[in-house]
Order: sequence, then C-alpha cells, then structure tokens
Amino acid sequence: GNSGSGWFTITGGYKAGKNAIAVGALDYKDQIASFSSRGPSADGRIKPDLCGKGLAVTSTFTGNTYVSAGGTSMASPGVAGCFAQLIEAYRVMNAGNDPKLALLKGIVLNTCDDLGNTGPDYTYGWGRINVRSAYNAINEQRYLSSSIVQGGTNTHVLTVPPNVTSIKLMVYWADPAAIAGVSKALINDLDITMES
Repeated sequence: GNSGSGWFTITGGYKAGKNAIAVGALDYKDQIASFSSRGPSADGRIKPDLCGKGLAVTSTFTGNTYVSAGGTSMASPGVAGCFAQLIEAYRVMNAGNDPKLALLKGIVLNTCDDLGNTGPDYTYGWGRINVRSAYNAINEQRYLSSSIVQGGTNTHVLTVPPNVTSIKLMVYWADPAAIAGVSKALINDLDITMES
C-alpha cells in the first residue's frame, strides 16, 4: 500500500491478509521507496511480505502510450508476473500439476534476497523477490508439503549436500479466515525446530 513511511501503515483489507502477498516498492538501489507502507500488521504479523522494483517502472498508459511511474501498484504487477512464471515452471517440472499457492509463497519468501535488517523485517518483509533462486528451489525439489493434526508433531529428515555452509528453513501454511474484527487474525500456530 501507499500509506507512507511510518510504522503500522499497512492498511486493512487485502494488504493485511494472512495469505495475500503485500508488496513493497524498491528503487534501483534496493532502497525502500518513501511512500511504501511499513508493517507490522495490526496483530503483529510481518508485512510487507516482500519487495519488488516500484520506482521508474515503464508501463502502458492511456492512448496506447507508455509512461515511467512509481508505486506499490507498479511493484505488485512485476511480482505477480514472477509468480506466473514460477507457476508455469512448477507445472513443467510436475507433469502439469499446479502448485499449492501456499507452497509457492513459502518458496518465494524463503529465497528472497534479504534487505534491511538481517532476516525478515517490517520494512522489506523477507526482501527482494529472486525468481532465479525460487526457480532453482523448485527445480531441485528443495521443498516438501505435509499436513499436521491439532496438537501433532511431524518429523522430516533433510539431507544437506556436502560443503553447504548455511541453509534457510521455513514453515509456511495457508491459515483459514478469522472472524472479522478479532485482535489476532492467526488461527493456527505452527513452529519449526531443527536438530543436526
């Protein structure tokens, strides 16, 4: 959203949605635009989710012309196009099957190029979208999809290739809708721990 540079400027509705993707706007130096909204959401969740180029973007305009414009409304279509390419790549690699969009969002967030504070933050979210890294994660099948029952525990064994010096793990799920007006929108609370 374009609400300005203060904290808690992610406005309600779709932008603060749990399963929606809120996109911040970057300039060519990967600096956040002054008009790009900051999180957190009203109940403390990280927003924006990620960022994309949103300043000096060439786009179509009325009268069959082009214009250079800026805004989160310029960053969001670029990110949507990246997701469209990743959906197509997933289909090609998985016999025409569509990915679960929560899986794809998790892959994209986990492969963003971190900006700002180390780790996710309320200015850049998880960082700038990196389509090549997300594509590689899909191509190399560096993901898994599972389900869990209330109060349950799942254990997954991951094989880390030799000479890998660091890994990023993420648990992501599509959370069901909360009742309108509640103070905390999150219904499920899943945690991840790692043992070597």
